[in-house]
Amino acid sequence: MDQAARRTKWMPACRVDGSCTIAFAAEDPAITEERSQSLDRPQRRLLRRIFNGRTVPVFVDGRPFLTYKEASRYLLSLADDDRQKAFLDMRSGAAMGSVIEE
Repeated sequence: MDQAARRTKWMPACRVDGSCTIAFAAEDPAITEERSQSLDRPQRRLLRRIFNGRTVPVFVDGRPFLTYKEASRYLLSLADDDRQKAFLDMRSGAAMGSVIEE
């Protein structure tokens, strides 16, 4: 078995009617799309550090975020440009102590 075959993961893809086929992860567009919609590893790591044990929320776009899960869900719901801006706002808000701007 060559190196490429070992690195390619396969998974069964079953339809509603019960028939199943094998789909390779490298060829599956749904998996590729899912990866593009996830946060980058450095962003995930920094968000985990920001929200680890936080008792004061970080405010972005007028919304409070107290946990990593809330923040990552919000970021994933945004378009790429808006996501980057909101991530930078979270990072600067955490550094400033999350002062609410009025």
